[in-house]
Amino acid sequence: MDPSQEPVPQRAADADRHETVEALRIAGGDGRLTVEEMEERLAAAFAARTHAELDALLADLQGRKAVAVRGGTSVATDRLPPGAPETSMTVAIMGESSRRGVWHPAEVGQVLTVMGETSVDFNEAVLDRPVTKLRVWTLMGSSTVRVPENVHVFVSKLSIMGSASVRLENPEIAADAPQLHLRLISIMGECSVRRGPRKSRRRDRLKRGEESG
Repeated sequence: MDPSQEPVPQRAADADRHETVEALRIAGGDGRLTVEEMEERLAAAFAARTHAELDALLADLQGRKAVAVRGGTSVATDRLPPGAPETSMTVAIMGESSRRGVWHPAEVGQVLTVMGETSVDFNEAVLDRPVTKLRVWTLMGSSTVRVPENVHVFVSKLSIMGSASVRLENPEIAADAPQLHLRLISIMGECSVRRGPRKSRRRDRLKRGEESG
């Protein structure tokens, strides 16, 4: 083949790099990448100059939970079936990430928020072990953790030029109820822990209207 006829590598735009970063974030949240692999691939994604370099970072992630192709929103294309693998990682880097609904937390999980916003809701999570642990790292962003009313919650926190707010009512909880152990590390960021599901703004407005009436 004439070298002059070889395809010219296509230059990647910022939007292409951001889509790849989002796809890597999803893969990390699914447990398909370790924290170290995430860091390496994210650095490579931001430094990539061509589509081929970006595609290589996702080549081994196009399995059962495929991500959308370039030009669309990168999202998981299938739903978690019963007995799905545990979720050990939730990541938001210069974006937003949420974990809610029915999901299966790993025994030890991690949340990483860097200049972004993360929400993790345990209210419908499958807590099928005595103790579940979650470490929440927040760097120049915000993280929110919502916990059920029927579990014991233990929180430790460390804030460096940031804040970690814990507001937990104390309902009567069975002695043998599951335990959630949360470790909050906030560096120039905000982290909060609240009990119970998040109320919709509409419900709050209706409630305020009833009280004023």
